[in-house]
Amino acid sequence: MTQPFRLEWKGPEFVRKLDERLSRNLDSVGVFLQGEIVRSFGSPSAPPEGGAKTPVLGLTMRAKTFRAGQHSKPGEPPFVQTGTLRRSITFAREGLRKLLIGSSLKPQRGADHSYAWLLEMGSPGGQLAARPYLRPAVRKNKRKILSMLCAR
Repeated sequence: MTQPFRLEWKGPEFVRKLDERLSRNLDSVGVFLQGEIVRSFGSPSAPPEGGAKTPVLGLTMRAKTFRAGQHSKPGEPPFVQTGTLRRSITFAREGLRKLLIGSSLKPQRGADHSYAWLLEMGSPGGQLAARPYLRPAVRKNKRKILSMLCAR
C-alpha cells in the first residue's frame, strides 16, 4: 500500500529567495566590474631621465607636461590624463535584477554625448576614434561575472 504523497508549491517564497540572492550577487559583480574597468585604463610612458626635450625648442618638460601630450591608440583603453574619467566609473542598481555600470560624467552644455561616451564609442563624425574601456572589461570577465551571479 502506498502512502499518500503531498506536494506543496512555494513559488512566491522561492522567487523571493532567488531575487535576494541575485540582488546580493549583482552588488558583488558591480564592485568587481568597477575595479576591472578602472584597472584597464592605460598609463602613458614615463619621460626619460632628467626630463623630455620638446621637439621644437629643445626645452626640458616636466613629467606631467610630457604625459599630457601622449594619447592611447584607437581601440585601446584611454590613458589616464587627469583621472576624472577613472574616478567617474560607478555602478548603480535599478530594481532587483538590473545593474547599471559606467561613467557618471554628464554631457557638456550643448553637447549630445559625454566625454566618457565619446571615448567608449568614438565620435559620430569620426573625428575621435573609439577607445573602449567598458565593453572590453565585460567581455574579458564574462565567465567570472556569470559564476558570480550563480554563486550561492
